[in-house]
Order: sequence, then structure tokens, then C-alpha cells
Amino acid sequence: MALLLAGVIFLSVAVDDVQDLATEAAVDPIDLAGAANTTNMDPREYLYATGHLKRSSYGIWDALANCESNGRWNIDAYHDGGLQFHPTTWTSYKPSGYPRFAYQASREQQIVVGERVRAAQGWKAWPVCSRRLGLR
Repeated sequence: MALLLAGVIFLSVAVDDVQDLATEAAVDPIDLAGAANTTNMDPREYLYATGHLKRSSYGIWDALANCESNGRWNIDAYHDGGLQFHPTTWTSYKPSGYPRFAYQASREQQIVVGERVRAAQGWKAWPVCSRRLGLR
């Protein structure tokens, strides 16, 4: 899916996501889309890099982990870690150098992978808990 905003093509980002992020960071959505596209960065990562959003605000990820795994970030089961990654999903989205399985990763590493999965699949990657939390 491609987003066309003010003549800028932005791949794999929904219009609502850019607008929501821009509102959260108090920036113009057109400027955000253009800057993220120019730097070839995910809009959320761009906002982190420029200081418009702080990574310390992981509240929603903690809430999601509480729903998915009772907040057990080191759970080793069919789906691993606090965010209950399928091993194939974890392998597909984890940066190089991260542990082989989600349950071996830190909370922060799991959140980084969670942000990548959410950027690609949206909150539907966690179908039950994202609905319970009102994320979709």
C-alpha cells in the first residue's frame, strides 16, 4: 500500500497512522510524511530520531504484553515473549544481532520488533488484545 500525501509517495504507511502520529507529536502530517520519505525512515522512527516522540513512553506495549502474556516478557511457549511473537514473525522482523527467540530478548528489544510488526501489519497482528485495548 502506498500513501500519497501532498504529492509525496510514502510506502507501507496508512494515512490515519501518519495523521495520528503527527497529532501525537504536534507536527504537521504533510511535513512528517515528506521528512520521513526523504530520510527513508518509518514516520515513528523519524519522530524518535528528531526528539518529537520519546521512546520511554512504552505504556501501550506494556498494556499489550499484560493482555497477551500477563506481562511475562520471558515466556517460552508456542508464541514467545511478552508480545507473543510466532517464531517466524520474530525471525522476520528482528534486527540482526537480536536473540534467536523473543523470550530471550529484553522487553525493549521486543518492543522494537513490535513496532516493526505494527508498522507492517498494524495492530491486527495482535487481534484479540488490540481490540480489547481499543487500538483498532
